[in-house]
Amino acid sequence: MQVSQLSLVKLEDKSQLRPFDCGDDTLNSFLAEKALLYHTSHLATTYICQSEQQIIAYFSIFCDNLKLKPEDFPSRSAYKKFFSGMLTHSKRHLKELPAIKIGRLAVAKSWQTGGMGRRIVDYVIGMAIEQNALCACKLVTVDAYRESIRFYEKLGFKFVTELDVQERTRMMCLDLAPDK
Repeated sequence: MQVSQLSLVKLEDKSQLRPFDCGDDTLNSFLAEKALLYHTSHLATTYICQSEQQIIAYFSIFCDNLKLKPEDFPSRSAYKKFFSGMLTHSKRHLKELPAIKIGRLAVAKSWQTGGMGRRIVDYVIGMAIEQNALCACKLVTVDAYRESIRFYEKLGFKFVTELDVQERTRMMCLDLAPDK
């Protein structure tokens, strides 16, 4: 099946749900049991990529801000380096950066090697850039599972801190407008 035969829709009703298996029970159960609750509670918006028969992939996004303190870094110089890399102009005093967060991203097992995840991240980046006309967004953030870190690194995401190196997930971000 070709990507052109798929549709992308916002999940708003239980009737839109179809069989889905990405190989991760947590991600599978989020779509089946929690995505609509998050939607009605205004916590996250979930989009599904589907064919007529099945859901190929889904992703959930929500507004975020990256709020960091010196304690979030191994040293004060690491803290300053992070922000100087993000803001090279007079706004260096900012300690919160507006973002959109990819809360969940899952691709059906049979589609996991076809570039669908990259297409979804590119779509979210495009949404965030387009949204800047309404509300500023500096970053795309994600709490990447260990298994997904390489995927996000290939797309240009960077680690926010080294303090979560032993955790199940790592906080990562992609700068939408890197200062020159």
